[in-house]
Amino acid sequence: MKLKKTLTLAILAFVFTATSLFAQLEKAQTLISKGDYVGAVNVLKDVVKTDDSYDANYLYGLALYKTGNIKDAEVFLNKALKKDDEGVMAMKILGDIYSSKKQYDKADSYYKSALKVDAENIAVLISRGTNYSLAGKVDDAINVLTLATTISKENADVYVGLGDAYYYRRAFQLASDNYNKALKLNSKNAGAVFGLGRVYYRQKKYTEALNQFLDAAKLDANYADAYFEAARLLYFNENYKTALENIDKFLALKPSSIDGKSYKAKILYYLGQKDQAEALIDEVLKAEPNDEGANRIKATIDFEQKEYTNALSEYGKVPEDFLEIEDFINISKTNLALGDTVKALAILDSAIRIDPDYERTYFEQGKIFLYQGKYADAVSAFNKSIGLNTPNVTVYYAKGLALLLDNKIDDAASSFKILVEKDPKNAEGYANLGKIYYKKYLEAKNAGNATDSQKYKDDAIMYLQESLKNDSTNEQAAKFLTELQSK
Repeated sequence: MKLKKTLTLAILAFVFTATSLFAQLEKAQTLISKGDYVGAVNVLKDVVKTDDSYDANYLYGLALYKTGNIKDAEVFLNKALKKDDEGVMAMKILGDIYSSKKQYDKADSYYKSALKVDAENIAVLISRGTNYSLAGKVDDAINVLTLATTISKENADVYVGLGDAYYYRRAFQLASDNYNKALKLNSKNAGAVFGLGRVYYRQKKYTEALNQFLDAAKLDANYADAYFEAARLLYFNENYKTALENIDKFLALKPSSIDGKSYKAKILYYLGQKDQAEALIDEVLKAEPNDEGANRIKATIDFEQKEYTNALSEYGKVPEDFLEIEDFINISKTNLALGDTVKALAILDSAIRIDPDYERTYFEQGKIFLYQGKYADAVSAFNKSIGLNTPNVTVYYAKGLALLLDNKIDDAASSFKILVEKDPKNAEGYANLGKIYYKKYLEAKNAGNATDSQKYKDDAIMYLQESLKNDSTNEQAAKFLTELQSK
């Protein structure tokens, strides 16, 4: 009788435990369906201690991946596949993980395996297309995603994937067309709104891009990447406080993200919170000493602090395909600061090959040519920057200076005039115009041309007065003005 009672209690305990685990799994699935992956992690971290099923391991791996814990996600997704080697979604997420690591061939092997089990799985086809796009195999991406449209013509996410493929091809109109197709199918598709933001960014429509990223986050409050890209744009606009707010929103969704923590450190540095920034990046590197993103940010901080040797060492730990154009520019400047002009130019050449449409690279290249006394090359580089609609008006000052040093006085004056039109308070622009017209005044006077002499004198006085109005400390401008007014 006692044995029977013991067995009954054991069966009841087993049933209660199984029921409780099932309830926890259902709760986690509900949280995941709402995009609350942090909540799902908190539910599942205890479940997987006693439940070694495919579902428990897969859901926990998925939630870990979505919250930025790539390393542990990989472990639990592989556990899931040991329980069910035909687990399509576990294979899909493992593919996504390797794609995020830029291990594109390995990622594709998982998508291929998943499609052998379920050849018409739209989510897998979209991920495979995205992986092809990131690997530079855009034709393959378009083929896969076009196939997906024949399986599900009403799936907006397929057209987002096609938009991404054309985006990576730099065919921005076709990218926009596909994002807009997605929005016609689902006006609240955050991925399409986000994609349009990326197109606007590449078109240098930065305000529009920021608005799209923020709109994507409004449509889907759990769209972590929207907050990250908004933070990046705000950082580039030197709006560090709001950038920090957005990166914190990203980290609330992906608290384990190395990229998020690293970028937060970068923002903190520019907010003047240097100790907090260095502590955070050191914490990241202690946990992940070889992380490419973290080493990039560490290098950036070292560069900003003029610790150039350390910066080059940190950048050297980052594979080239993980570097952003900003990094190439910093590496070039670092080499220049260390006296290696040849290496500085070679780095900029690499940046131009990767992204020939980034205007700032040409500006930095022009500055080195100017430093070397290669004035024609400098002007050519500055013109490329201008042709790409650079918002940096300083390029007109640099171009004017190169032309002036190359004794192309009239062309130099034209460049300085554009500068002061775009920046009416630019004292140096007015000062250089004053000097140019002072020189023209002397030449006309020596040639006996009284009419031009008076005109150039009046222009020189006007420009020098404007210069001193904006910068009363310019002694050379004041000297020229005094000389002219005494004549």
